[in-house]
Amino acid sequence: MWRLVYGFPLILMTLQLLLCLVPFKAEPIDFCIQKGDDAGAMFMIEKVFRPKDKTVDKSKIFTQYLLFRKTELQSGSQGGSISVMKSMFGSEYWRATWVCAGLGLCGQACAIGPTVVFSTTIVKKIETESMG
Repeated sequence: MWRLVYGFPLILMTLQLLLCLVPFKAEPIDFCIQKGDDAGAMFMIEKVFRPKDKTVDKSKIFTQYLLFRKTELQSGSQGGSISVMKSMFGSEYWRATWVCAGLGLCGQACAIGPTVVFSTTIVKKIETESMG
């Protein structure tokens, strides 16, 4: 049972990492806009906001949204300018990213999983020891 408790978070984390790196490589819309990649931003806008009505002029709606987000980003805070791939594998950021991932894995394996799985057993043991 303990192998399952400690191995399952590792399997989930590996699966999440693969899902982030393989099929979902596109950057967020705001990141594309900040970098001046209008084609990438338009591609992501089309993926996220697909209108149900096929008669609607999609290009006009998407262009208006792109201009709206550009204006909003210029007037507000600039946010992060580091891509996902650069944060994971870039020479400046990879250590911090992977240390956080490791700490997250340790937190999952050490605290939450065993406590949830064995909570009933622990409570019953405390109950029987306190009565005797």
